[in-house]
Amino acid sequence: MRDAIALLITIALITVMFTLVGISATYLYETTKEVSTQKDLIQNNIFLKNLTNFLKGKSNDLNDTDSLNMILGFPMALESKKSGYFLQVELDSCAYAPNINWLVKGKKIDKYMENYLDRILTFYNVSDKILFLKIVEDTIDNDLEERYPQSECAYYDPVFRQSRIYNYDQFKKILHCYERITQDTSVEKIPWKELVAFDNDVVDFNNASERALAFMADMDSQSFTANDNLHAKLYYKDEELPFDQATKVRLKKFNLAYYSPKIIGVLSVVHQDRRTTTQFIYDLKKKRASNVEILTKYF
Repeated sequence: MRDAIALLITIALITVMFTLVGISATYLYETTKEVSTQKDLIQNNIFLKNLTNFLKGKSNDLNDTDSLNMILGFPMALESKKSGYFLQVELDSCAYAPNINWLVKGKKIDKYMENYLDRILTFYNVSDKILFLKIVEDTIDNDLEERYPQSECAYYDPVFRQSRIYNYDQFKKILHCYERITQDTSVEKIPWKELVAFDNDVVDFNNASERALAFMADMDSQSFTANDNLHAKLYYKDEELPFDQATKVRLKKFNLAYYSPKIIGVLSVVHQDRRTTTQFIYDLKKKRASNVEILTKYF
């Protein structure tokens, strides 16, 4: 029954995409001579509104592991030759790794999160692990008191934003701050996009990156992924995980779950010499979008 519902939701999403491209084709064909970046943005907003309306309408059906994972991680693309528009939608979980903001809880440091980051920094041979951790801590907290010499980036960058780290672009500024002080570029080689998240309350085991899970479990990647096809099936409870009890306990320190209602949506629209990409967070439980970011690139 669950598989049937999930399949219907996927078909409905594809139908919505066909409709969107059809509307776009009609609208844009009539205004071909007036196409501009501004019109692309307007059209992109129409796409976004319709997509979020679809998610809102289907939120009650996407409330379990099976139905949600049916639509996650699979890019769906359509093209209208009439208008020259190419549309791609991809939905992924926000809960793919521990949230970097968990490091600071009030005035205390979360030791599990600190150890998680320390293991990553050690593995990738970061020269000054203490400074890097203190920079992250001083970014998340609201004060300007240095926990460590030069750990407050706001003193050295007038546009640096304090408090909660909202996205990867903001996190990159922390990397640049560390590099400027130490001349150590090793932090740029770390696959941070697989290892830290920014807007999740749990880590969804079914959608977590294997690298993140390995560092969470304090195991080397090869040993951890020795479990063949780790993500070839869905898990619903701790007892089903293919690990010993000690590993399960370590994983559970990071708010381990098997479903998370927060998803990342990426809508890409390509037309003529430009691509407009809209990224947003959608909370299926609260039925609302947030953190909308739009970027246009020219070829």
